[in-house]
Amino acid sequence: PEMPVNENSKLLTIRHLLNHTSGIKYSLINDAQLYYGKDIIGQLKKIEFESAPGTKQRYLNINSQLLGIIIKRCTGMSVTAYTQKKLWGPIQMCSNGSWSVDKSNIEKSFCCLSATMIDYAKFGRLYLKKGLWENKRVFSESWFNESICRDTTEGSSYNYNYSWHIGLQEYEDFMAIGLYKQHIYISSKKNIVMVLLNDRENSLVAERVNWWFFFRQLVDQL
Repeated sequence: PEMPVNENSKLLTIRHLLNHTSGIKYSLINDAQLYYGKDIIGQLKKIEFESAPGTKQRYLNINSQLLGIIIKRCTGMSVTAYTQKKLWGPIQMCSNGSWSVDKSNIEKSFCCLSATMIDYAKFGRLYLKKGLWENKRVFSESWFNESICRDTTEGSSYNYNYSWHIGLQEYEDFMAIGLYKQHIYISSKKNIVMVLLNDRENSLVAERVNWWFFFRQLVDQL
């Protein structure tokens, strides 16, 4: 209800947010306010659209932030509590995670979840096993298939779906990538999960490093 009401906002769906095809206009100022500001809900009033939802794909932090707000409204639980119930607890994470929040304790669901390398690897293993953990179902296989499928409808792209980067068919691989090039790489074919914790890369070095190639070279040796 905090979003401005117009023809585009009326067409916006959860799937558009999941797949970053919302059509919301990028704003550096609003992005900075989401990260550094103290009132995430207040930023929703400033949302503008540059295109109709479902016409083109562009990663935006606000898309993932809206998903976090939707989770809280639908479940009556904070994103942190819901994550604990649905993910952290069921797969028995080794360490407590931490999440950055605003002054109202609303999680910055587009970022800022701090976890250990082992726990990121556990999340990768959960996806490697298509939602199974020690023979217990954490999420449905149908969700796994939907989230890493190739979908070019409604403005989506061939190699990106639901925030996953989809790789090559011969490797059956896919990858999650963080802002500072943190990676969770998964090769279903070889039954391999790799985690890379990184930092902001030197721009020249970043041009020369293709992490897809690096991970696949390791996979080829195993």
